[in-house]
Amino acid sequence: MNKMSAIEELFFNNCGIDESLKGKKAEYLTSLDKVIEREENLLEKLRKTPAIFDLYQNFQIEQSKLQEEERKSLYEQAFKFGIILGLEIAGFWCK
Repeated sequence: MNKMSAIEELFFNNCGIDESLKGKKAEYLTSLDKVIEREENLLEKLRKTPAIFDLYQNFQIEQSKLQEEERKSLYEQAFKFGIILGLEIAGFWCK
């Protein structure tokens, strides 16, 4: 396997959930299956009461928006930290 630089990893989109879960992939997929199954059961029950079903759907939409903003913020912070770390290691950054 040819090791790429961090910039190449980003450019070729090789960074992602699979990279961080290599050792835990089976556990992750098991949990994901459970979440999907439980959500399907919940939605089935909620559909019997349309007002509650709509409330839950709106909740999910807003929660997804929040999670996306959190992901963006964490990525930006991690990227900035990585750049500063690289500059410090190279001797170009001092506080």
